[in-house]
Amino acid sequence: MTTTPTAPNEKADLEEVATPAWLCPTAETPRERVQTMALRMTALVESFPTLVGLAGVRPWDAVQFDLNRGLSHGGRCAQQFVLSVWNPSTSTMPRGKGWRCGRFDLQDALCVWDDRHRRAFLAWASQPWWP
Repeated sequence: MTTTPTAPNEKADLEEVATPAWLCPTAETPRERVQTMALRMTALVESFPTLVGLAGVRPWDAVQFDLNRGLSHGGRCAQQFVLSVWNPSTSTMPRGKGWRCGRFDLQDALCVWDDRHRRAFLAWASQPWWP
């Protein structure tokens, strides 16, 4: 098997990419872990422009965040995405047992999101994490 050498500037290019705010060091204690996850979720939510300032964002409260209504289609998709990160198993449950805002559908989201929302999603997808 032959391997292709990496380009000399490839590592330098990767180092220049800004680290998203929701990527932070691992917490030591269970309490610190909960606080860290809440801060990471808030930063993830706020990376989607239509979700900034909604109830349940600061401080992070998934149940309260799920109750937000009146969002645009793209905003609702972003809300569904964030909640699917918070609890992936809930987002796939049958209607009525999952999040009130509905189940996340990637194809639907990519069709309606503008560039800023797509960039927020791609930043997470490039280094995915779950609480």
